[in-house]
Amino acid sequence: MFRRVARLAMPVEAFGARDRRITAIMWTAGVVQGYAAAHAVNTEPFARLSLSLSTGDMSRLFSITRIGALIAVAFAWWGDRHGRRRPFLVAFAVLAAASASTSLATTEWHYAAAQTVTRLGATATGILGAVILIESVSVRTRAYAVSLYGAAASLGAGLATMALPLADLGPEAWRMVFGSSAVGLLLIPLLAGRIEESATVEKSATTWYRALPEPSRFWLLAAASLFIAAFSALAVSFSIERLVVDLGWSATRAAVVSLSAGTLGGLGFFVGGRLSDSWGRRPTAMVGIACGLVGGVGLFWVSTLPLVAVAVFISAFGSFTLVPALGTLRTELFDEAIRMRAVTWVNNLAVLGSVAGLTAGAIWIDRIGLPRTVTALGASSIVAIALIGLLPETLQPRPNPGEHAGQPVG
Repeated sequence: MFRRVARLAMPVEAFGARDRRITAIMWTAGVVQGYAAAHAVNTEPFARLSLSLSTGDMSRLFSITRIGALIAVAFAWWGDRHGRRRPFLVAFAVLAAASASTSLATTEWHYAAAQTVTRLGATATGILGAVILIESVSVRTRAYAVSLYGAAASLGAGLATMALPLADLGPEAWRMVFGSSAVGLLLIPLLAGRIEESATVEKSATTWYRALPEPSRFWLLAAASLFIAAFSALAVSFSIERLVVDLGWSATRAAVVSLSAGTLGGLGFFVGGRLSDSWGRRPTAMVGIACGLVGGVGLFWVSTLPLVAVAVFISAFGSFTLVPALGTLRTELFDEAIRMRAVTWVNNLAVLGSVAGLTAGAIWIDRIGLPRTVTALGASSIVAIALIGLLPETLQPRPNPGEHAGQPVG
């Protein structure tokens, strides 16, 4: 029985030597990526009070910072025309530097500007990193490799949560948490020496939208991403607010519960990777969205420690299961020459969804309360599940024994 359960968290096929090398180096980058990108959510209650903002004001500020993700389309154009490696390294450096600079913010607009650039770096790094992995590893390990990359980012976010008790040291101690992101700059020489250009990249100036084989796929995926983000952006952004302000927990208690339940939910990365490579990308994504919805809404209605931990676990498991499934699906739907731009524009629609969700929060939270606002936006996840169900399955049949790593996506 235990062996059967354990198999659910293992890859469908063993990684080759090349697969292990690229996955390991991208895993390292993912840890720093997750660490630098997570501070805004983790420190939200402390930064909000320091900047004298209401919860609604902070929701509005978070919606503004999402603009940075839209600018990531410039990195997509760069990646499709000149290769993935260099823009990835630049995006990674921008992420670390901008996150660290947030520690110097003294006004809400200073904070917004630094976090807008942080969002730009995080978005470009995440998209480029996933594409580099998918184009570099063998066919039957693609989703699992992406799950490991996502797990690394989650581990980084967990480390950021572990740093959260520093914010209890004083009114401005939250700045130390952001400042620690500068450690990511020390990793750039290692990444530059180990990351190679994707074997399948085709440097192209193709007009990406005209080159789409079936534009309807793009719009279905983009709409689904928009609705997913509308709910998740608000739920994730104010999860610590819920624990620290609404429930009156200390930062340390909130960090311990979030880390413990969230780490257990991290099994979703591996289960999601395996199911995506065996069962299919589409059904796995649908299950992930559903779990994220149940846990995300539940967190804002339960108040006892055990139930909060269960809600965090279900939400994390669903979100983490979605990462390899949706990440692989959206990459495999598009050809190499237009992949970066198509994926980035899908992401841009998701950004607009997060902006819409946070803007709704800015309007409704101070009027009807945080739990009711999150619950109302949960309807968007149900729409997203229906849209994902209309997409084609991209999981390929089991390859021939002679198939090699780095084969282009079919």
